[in-house]
Amino acid sequence: MPNFIDNITWWFRLVSLAFPVAFSLWMIEFFDGIGTIMGLSNRAGLVDRDGRPINIERALYADAIGTTIGALAGTTTTVIYVESASGIESGGRTGLTSLVTGLLFLAFLPLGPIVVMIPDCATAPVLILVGLMFVSLIPKINFNDLTEAIPAFVAMISIPLTYSIATGIGLAFITYTLTKLVTGRFREISVTTLIITLVFVLYFVAMVPMLNP
Repeated sequence: MPNFIDNITWWFRLVSLAFPVAFSLWMIEFFDGIGTIMGLSNRAGLVDRDGRPINIERALYADAIGTTIGALAGTTTTVIYVESASGIESGGRTGLTSLVTGLLFLAFLPLGPIVVMIPDCATAPVLILVGLMFVSLIPKINFNDLTEAIPAFVAMISIPLTYSIATGIGLAFITYTLTKLVTGRFREISVTTLIITLVFVLYFVAMVPMLNP
């Protein structure tokens, strides 16, 4: 009996230590993917009348499978990148574009050591163009409604300042909920939005001990 209790205690301690880390990684991966998919889908025009990405479930499944396989292969996290906007601007709209890109990466894999020699500053012009593509979506924001404009502004500012799409989205959700409550328009807050806001609050609270060890 004591051994059973010791095992339960050991597993509980292990889960308590691993859960905050796993939860943080999940939050970053999931909402980074959601934010990137939203931006790319809007840029590609692959959204419905409500502005929701078409077949977003398939995109999330592909992202999850790529992340899992990449982790098992020992590579860096293989997630959806905003740089895909360059492919969209070139006319890419289907999965065939990604398939061809993947095959080209595979073909040039032996040249990896040479590619590493290219300095990061060489990719700056491309990233500037990608940022410009996303900035062009700003006119779609309803600036006449401050409860919509302020959270959007918070997201646009916090993402580059924190180097995290997930953090920017989280601050935007919290700001959106607070502005709706302060202006007395709490009925416009959906249950899903409220749940996501609470999840982000827990996420930021859990991150405090990690920032101040």
